[in-house]
Amino acid sequence: VVLNAIKKFKINKFHKSICIMGAGFLGLLAAQIIKIKFPKISVTIIDRNKEKLKLAKQFTNKIIHLSNSKDWQIFIKKNFKYDLILEAIGTPFSFESSISICKSNGKIIWMGNIYEDVILTKQSINKILRNEIQISGTWNSNYKNTSSDDWADIIKLMKNKFAPSIFIDNKISLEDIPNLLESLHNHKIGKQKFVSI
Repeated sequence: VVLNAIKKFKINKFHKSICIMGAGFLGLLAAQIIKIKFPKISVTIIDRNKEKLKLAKQFTNKIIHLSNSKDWQIFIKKNFKYDLILEAIGTPFSFESSISICKSNGKIIWMGNIYEDVILTKQSINKILRNEIQISGTWNSNYKNTSSDDWADIIKLMKNKFAPSIFIDNKISLEDIPNLLESLHNHKIGKQKFVSI
């Protein structure tokens, strides 16, 4: 999934910077892949979770902690701009914010699973038009496609330093899966703080 998204950028020598919005599992994998495949690109990752950002440090040039919309507004006003943006959060605010931090002629890949309607302001649409920003979406991966096979390519990467397993912090038995899923669900709906078993 992540490799498919990164391929959509068609990264070349003119791309100097990428911002990954979201330090969840997919965002962390993206940072690791980019550092392996494109070591000259400056990688910035943004998230509200300090623990996730600690994991991202080894694969990024810069981590940015933005805990709320006020922090985001301050960050946007500082006029940080990136050649490439990988949106991996999936909120209406993050989709629109990706436009604000993209350079002219930059590229944005929207990867986060959206759960609400997104309404773009006139200002955001003007930025897309005037700055000739390219926005693409991505979903899933290509498998045994005539032009690309993300599954085969990721296996090659795993033979060359890519190690998604470094993000595994716990292993459970099959019998524990129902309890774990219930805990995850309760955490998601705010009923309890998630604690792994």
